[in-house]
Amino acid sequence: MATLASSQVDFNFGLLSNSGFPIEVYRIQGGAAADTAAITPNRFDLVKAVIGGPFSNNLPTGGTGATNVTLTLRASAATTESYDVWLVGFQRN
Repeated sequence: MATLASSQVDFNFGLLSNSGFPIEVYRIQGGAAADTAAITPNRFDLVKAVIGGPFSNNLPTGGTGATNVTLTLRASAATTESYDVWLVGFQRN
């Protein structure tokens, strides 16, 4: 199991933040099944959902969110591939 490279590529992608939830977009390099990428959001406190890519995640199921998320690649992908993943967040006051 290896650590996958990830980088933030956008924030509040398009008009999706109209829902009131901020979004950060990360690009993650492909790799072997069970490789992981750990991400801590830059602009909000809690990750509430992850959208995109062939990844499973470790977010709690009760909707409480987490301060960071670990994404695990579900299937092998060529290392020349990359995947965009949206982190949907929540800002505590």
